[in-house]
Amino acid sequence: MSRLLCLFFIVVAVGCTKKPEKPPFHPDTDIVDTDTDGDADTDIDTDTDVDTDVDTDDSDDETGETGDTSKPDTHQDSDTASKTDTSPDTGIAVETGASDSDLVDTHTDVPRDTVDTGVSETDTDSDSPIDTASDTDTGAAIVCSTVILDCRGDCADWSELGDGSCDKRLDCAALNHDDGDCLDNHCATDKIVDCDGGCLPLERWGNGFCDEVLFCSNLNYDNGDCSRKCAPGRMTDCFGGCVPPEWLGDGKCDFCLSCEAFDFDDGDCEQMDTGLCPTDQIRDCGGGCIEAIRVGNGFCDASLDCPDFNFDEGDCDIVMPECDDYQLIDCYGGCSGMWRKGDGECDVAFDCAYYDNDDGDCVAATGCPEGKVEDCSLKCSPESWLDNGKCDDAFDCEAFDFDEEDCLPKECSPERTLDCKGGCILTSRLGDGICDQALQCPSHDFDQGDCQVDSGETGITSSDTSDTGDTPPWDTNDTGSDCDTGEITSCFGGCIESFRLGDGVCDSDLFCGYHGDDGGDCKHGGYCPPDEIQDCYGGCVPAWWLGDSSCDGALNCFELDHDDGDCPADTGLVLPCPAGEVADCYGGCTPEGWYQDGYCDQSLNCSTTFYDGGDCDDADTGVFCPPGELLDCFGGCTPALWLGDSWCDENLNCNQFEWDAGDCELEMGGECGKGLVPTCDQQSCVYRAWLGDHICDEDLACGLYEFDEGDCYVEPDACSFGEVMDCYGGCTDVNSHGDGICDGSLDCMTLFHDMGDCSSFCPAGKIPACNGVSCVDSSWLGDQICDASLDCPGHRHDNGDCSDVDTCANGLVEDCGGDCSPAAILGDASCDEQLHCPLLEYDKGDCYPYQP
Repeated sequence: MSRLLCLFFIVVAVGCTKKPEKPPFHPDTDIVDTDTDGDADTDIDTDTDVDTDVDTDDSDDETGETGDTSKPDTHQDSDTASKTDTSPDTGIAVETGASDSDLVDTHTDVPRDTVDTGVSETDTDSDSPIDTASDTDTGAAIVCSTVILDCRGDCADWSELGDGSCDKRLDCAALNHDDGDCLDNHCATDKIVDCDGGCLPLERWGNGFCDEVLFCSNLNYDNGDCSRKCAPGRMTDCFGGCVPPEWLGDGKCDFCLSCEAFDFDDGDCEQMDTGLCPTDQIRDCGGGCIEAIRVGNGFCDASLDCPDFNFDEGDCDIVMPECDDYQLIDCYGGCSGMWRKGDGECDVAFDCAYYDNDDGDCVAATGCPEGKVEDCSLKCSPESWLDNGKCDDAFDCEAFDFDEEDCLPKECSPERTLDCKGGCILTSRLGDGICDQALQCPSHDFDQGDCQVDSGETGITSSDTSDTGDTPPWDTNDTGSDCDTGEITSCFGGCIESFRLGDGVCDSDLFCGYHGDDGGDCKHGGYCPPDEIQDCYGGCVPAWWLGDSSCDGALNCFELDHDDGDCPADTGLVLPCPAGEVADCYGGCTPEGWYQDGYCDQSLNCSTTFYDGGDCDDADTGVFCPPGELLDCFGGCTPALWLGDSWCDENLNCNQFEWDAGDCELEMGGECGKGLVPTCDQQSCVYRAWLGDHICDEDLACGLYEFDEGDCYVEPDACSFGEVMDCYGGCTDVNSHGDGICDGSLDCMTLFHDMGDCSSFCPAGKIPACNGVSCVDSSWLGDQICDASLDCPGHRHDNGDCSDVDTCANGLVEDCGGDCSPAAILGDASCDEQLHCPLLEYDKGDCYPYQP
């Protein structure tokens, strides 16, 4: 019997009662000697940091005579304890120099039986390969027993080994495949040995159906039945992966092709075995040499933890994903689009040695590869792009003289100035007391001193842009804010505990350039699930939104290059917002007073703002949508997958959902595409990002867009008394508003889609409630029951069910609450709260926030 078996023989009681989780061997244990001559070779190479239980003292021999089983050795070193040492990993008691009377298995009352193997513990002059550089000296010996450990580390009876029947528990190389019982020749000629050592009918191998018991590399994954489908131009390797066919026989040994099915990489791997590495070793993931027996030995070897070795043949607990034809298994075991590899942009998913740091797109430790340089974003871009007569965004910054003048400085509007990156930013942000990274450069005097250290103050310094990394680009002791001690100003102008900055958890309130993306906590996408990225406000959005040719407000910020160019850079939307304002759902800034003021503001109606702090919450409508669904434009529940699925869904066709994420724009705006909206006169298209950007755009100054989402001031006398301003800025008789006939000029969210007369707001049989967000049954109107959702002037107080007030006397006007107020205060340049509602055009414009 081969001396290999001694690796599994441990001194145990006859009744082995505790099941170890794994064989009690170190991952680096190597089989060295396989002879049977009974010499002092122990065949075990132990790591220096492992308790070897071997006494290296050569002053005297501690073993008994060969074959002597009647008298165990009672010699004990002074530095060992006289008790049984129970391994915490296996629960098996081993000898630690204890006396005869102390050698009792702690799990049973049966005395320990030992068989002396003749292995000398002290003969350091012999050729024993035992590493004696251990930190401890426990004086224990590993000897053989009639009870063995099987391939999984369980206890098995010696008699089962080589008994003529293949026992799957003993079918592994260390046990010589059940001492030959599980070798190929034990199956009948019409059967095949499966991955577990059993026998299966030969016709099941490669019959077009994946058999789990045949899913292993030595059977070519059921002869290809279990292999993943590869994309065109790629082939299945030895392990079921997909590789370029050019790898086969290219002069370099690819382990994933090193099998008989591919003639060992068409001979490339034979040369390696006899050249670069010894015959019993292979080249690992890093190009070094490692023992071949360590592949798939049950222990995760870091040097084999890569796709080439199928992640150490599964030992590293990496489940190979089923990627689509257009995807590759990335550096982290996920699936990423193959077009991203080597596309000129650094993709973290491929930033590892296996993929040559994204084929050179990512800056490795040695810098950019030849022919590439670090660009404005510290990524690697072709040097040939510089001064090539074309403006390349990668070099469009001051550091590269705006692509060596290929990118001419942009002309900004009078309210804005050119920032350090070549974009436009509000001029008022210069020297406003807040360090803006977009202005942190010498040409702007480091934001006119906001990013410099002044005497007696702390803040961001110009030296923070150095490459040393010693000083972070933020300050946890900011004294320039109104926050209490121990607090700092958040990205949105509020206060937050300073200890949360850089504490290892991505906080959305600190996720902006001003705070260094929460001190680096949010640098790598925070805790977003796979295929999602962190947006400008710490939320998670689908990764494909970035740079998909549609301007997404959640990604419209300097840190994300204004949705990777989808949003116009001259919007000036750079966090944080000025004091007194908060970031809204679309990348703009909204008055802080609008937040959680009891009125649902569409610009704040999203998960990022907790649905206007509850003003727009599901609870307001009494509707609670299940997971995977969202509250739609009409207060119902709609599958979330419908949003932006290239099909216009009427339930999502409103400004709140950006017209079904653009799916309904073509129907709504004629020739406009994604990222654009039609103007009020429906004659042209403008950027959607202009909505609510603090600048009144005349093309959007109509009820259809809530008067540029509040940017445009409505003249008090725009319409006469008794008229209402329609969706397009014209004036219409107020009596036509909600008269039962759909008036197209009143069909917009601001006017509740003609108070429900137009079916584009509520489905058939429903009408809009007073809150303008939800829909209720039309039968409720005038049913002699006062319904609170219809108790407003627009519904004439539920058709009289809630109020007897139909008209007000001369000089009075019915206000938002149904009472009568002086008509003179309507549109008198002073905002009156009782007139602050869409029906009265927000006090004829007096309550609009941005007045000239």
